[in-house]
Amino acid sequence: MAESYYNSIGRLRVAEKGLLTREQISRAAAASSHDEALRLVMETGYGAGCENPDDVEALIEHELIRVYGFIRELEVDPSVLDIFRLRADVLNLKLLLKLRMQGAELGDVRVLQHGGVYDAETLVQAASSGDYSALPKPIADVCEGLDVEMHQSPDPRRLSTALDSAYVAYAMTHGDRFAGRYFRAVADFDNIGILVRLRAMGATQSMYESCLLPEGYIPRRLLTKAYSMTDERIASDVIFDMVELREDALREREALRTAFNACVRGGGAAAIERARDNFLIALAAEHRNDIDSAAPIVGYMLAREQEARCVRLILTAKRNSLPQSVIEERMRELYG
Repeated sequence: MAESYYNSIGRLRVAEKGLLTREQISRAAAASSHDEALRLVMETGYGAGCENPDDVEALIEHELIRVYGFIRELEVDPSVLDIFRLRADVLNLKLLLKLRMQGAELGDVRVLQHGGVYDAETLVQAASSGDYSALPKPIADVCEGLDVEMHQSPDPRRLSTALDSAYVAYAMTHGDRFAGRYFRAVADFDNIGILVRLRAMGATQSMYESCLLPEGYIPRRLLTKAYSMTDERIASDVIFDMVELREDALREREALRTAFNACVRGGGAAAIERARDNFLIALAAEHRNDIDSAAPIVGYMLAREQEARCVRLILTAKRNSLPQSVIEERMRELYG
């Protein structure tokens, strides 16, 4: 391993000391007002230098821009890091293509997320012109197909599903072990979440199947059968089927089964989304001490993004005088 990589890990260990702790987040969550919660967050150094800290999104954006800039300075295999960074590009593409579908102008790049592989101008140009050659080929191919499909029959849900599926499929073929486990878990949690949401909507079996992401550890044939099963059978015969269960997916499936049971007891799809985020950050934390991969650097980026979700939740809830139970129900776990 190159000496520059070890230097990067050394810098990363220093940066990790600036991550918000569970105690700091808990104190902010328990604050009596928005102003007190904001003060507690900023006392940690979060968003230092932000010109408009009262604007929650501006505060978080300021912090994440700093984080992404720091990560780009580190010596790491860019092909692994870019797999995770591409998520922001896919979200931005979905937004741009939906805006174009509505006939809106695409020039305002302020609405786009930071942290992706591509700059805003590249994505806007691609969405405006229909030339996606700058993007990874699997993503570009799907975008080209969507241009034809959406012209004939505009469908925002179909657009989102197609891009999400292309992204997850592309990420799972990278070959990095950590990325493979991570995105298989994304697929499993999201596919069960899709099952829950579409059954609640009364959607058809064919619509459900068209929305599924590529299979992770749960085979697609089981997911297809699940739509007509009882909740009890889904938990035992699909999520935790002992015949199909792979040893490397045991903890993931245990977490998913617990989340699904919470969902059917009234927690809804939000229970699965929360469990997904918590499982993924725990998976990243497992690899924080790897010395021969990009996983620690990817983990730090994911940790900062999870941290941002917690800060957004707390400050938004406090500003809108939402009950403490809302924060407790939606709070995510932190890294490490």
